[in-house]
Amino acid sequence: MTSVAQPGRQSLEPATEPASAPTFGRLVRVELRRLRSRRFFLVLVGIGILGYLVGLLFLASRYDKVTPEALARATATRDVQQQQNQEYYQQCLTDPQRPADTSVDSFCGPDPAGQQMEVRWFIDVRPFDADQFQNLTIGVGVGVGLLALFLGATFIGAEWSSRNLVAWLFWEPRRLRLLAAKLTALLGVLLVLAVLAQVIWYVTGKILLATKGIPVEQSDPPRPEFWTGLFEMQVRAALFVVPTALLGFGLANLMRNTAATLGVALVYLLGVETLLASLNPHLVPFQFSSAAIAWFLPGGLHYPGDLVYNAEYQSMVPEDLVFTNLQGGLVLLAYAAVVTIGSCWLFRRRDIS
Repeated sequence: MTSVAQPGRQSLEPATEPASAPTFGRLVRVELRRLRSRRFFLVLVGIGILGYLVGLLFLASRYDKVTPEALARATATRDVQQQQNQEYYQQCLTDPQRPADTSVDSFCGPDPAGQQMEVRWFIDVRPFDADQFQNLTIGVGVGVGLLALFLGATFIGAEWSSRNLVAWLFWEPRRLRLLAAKLTALLGVLLVLAVLAQVIWYVTGKILLATKGIPVEQSDPPRPEFWTGLFEMQVRAALFVVPTALLGFGLANLMRNTAATLGVALVYLLGVETLLASLNPHLVPFQFSSAAIAWFLPGGLHYPGDLVYNAEYQSMVPEDLVFTNLQGGLVLLAYAAVVTIGSCWLFRRRDIS
C-alpha cells in the first residue's frame, strides 16, 4: 500500500534530487557583488579619487603655460650653447697639452654634434614636459598597485576575522575552487580599475601638455617614439596590480590577519631588502622592489656590478648590469606565485574550524 503524506505535515524523507553545487561563474558573480559592496573597497576608491583631484590641483598650480615667445627664446639660447660647446670641442682636439696615449673621448669628452640639447632645458618658465608625463605614469601605477595590495589583504583577511570563510565552505566545500573564485573576482575588478586609472591619467596628461607645457609634437629634437613608449609603460603599470594583489591575498590567507600582513610586507620591503642590497649588489635581481623598478622603467633598471677594467678610462670601474622589463615582471610573478600557491596549499590541508 502506498503511503500518502497527510496535509499540513512535512515529509521526513530526503529529497529525490540534492541541491546542486554552485557553478564557478555563480561563485565569481557572488564574490563580485560582495567585493563591490564592501565598505573598505568603497573607501579605497574614494581615496583614489581624492588623490587624483588633489594631484590635479597641485599640477595645475605648479606648472606654467609656455608661450611662443618663451619657446623662441629657449630655442635661441639652446642654439648658442650648442655652438659654443662645438667650438670648445674643436679647440680641445687641437690642444697640444693632450697626452698622446689618451683617447679623444676621455680627454675632450664626446662630440657635442652627436648630443643635441633639448629646447625645454632652456625655457625660463616651469613647463609640464613629456618626461614628467612618464614619471607620473609610474606614480599612478605604483599608487594603484599599493591599493591593490591593501584590498587583496583585506578581502580575505576580513573573511578570516569574521569567520565567514567557514560558512562559505558549507555552500562550496571545494576549498581551492572557492579561493579561485575569490581571486578571479579580485583581479578582475582591480584590472578594470587600473586600466581606468591609466586612461584618466592619459587624458589628464594630454591636457596638461597642451595647456601647461610643450606638446610632444613640438619637441626639439623630435621624439617620435614617445607615445609608443608611454603606451607600453601604461600597460605595465596597469598589470602591476596582479602581483601586488596576489601578494596581499596570499599573505593574509597565510597569517589570517590583515594588519599582520601589511606589517610583514612593510618590514620586508623597507628593512630586509634594503639590508640585502647593501650587503650584496648581486641580490638586486632577486628583490621585489628592484623587480618593480625594472618593470616600470623604460629599458629596465641599470645597477652596478663587480669592478672590471675599462680600457677607455684605464681604471677599474663598476660593471653596468641591466635588469630588463621582462626579468622584472618574471620576478614579480615568482614572488606572487610562491606566496599564493603556498597559501592555497595550506588552506586546502589545514583545519579552519
